[in-house]
Order: sequence, then structure tokens, then C-alpha cells
Amino acid sequence: MVEYLAQDEATRVICLFPRADRRPGRLRGGGRQGRQRGQAIIALKAGSSAAGQRAALAHTGSIARR
Repeated sequence: MVEYLAQDEATRVICLFPRADRRPGRLRGGGRQGRQRGQAIIALKAGSSAAGQRAALAHTGSIARR
């Protein structure tokens, strides 16, 4: 998805909420393309603090119960 957005002329900002990346090389390549085009790239990492980990677990647990 990052590669696609990096090639889109209408996209000015790429925002990611990564959980786990199975293909980090593709993410880096798309990010590099985006930077070259002047796009801002923002990655939000959840679950870094104890409170964030509890919130992420509660969210994932609620999805699993559906």
C-alpha cells in the first residue's frame, strides 16, 4: 500500500499504523519513493507504554470476540 500511495500524485501524506511488517524492504522502498516525491510519511506505533499495551490488547480482544 505504501508503494501505491508513494506513486499517487494526489497523496501528500502517508500515515501508517503498523502492527507487524512481513516485508520491511517494500516498506522502505515505498517510503524512499514518497520522500523523493516530497510526501510526508508518519508511522504511529501503538503499545509502547504499559497503558498503550493494555489499550491495544483490549482493542484486539474486542475484535476477536466479534
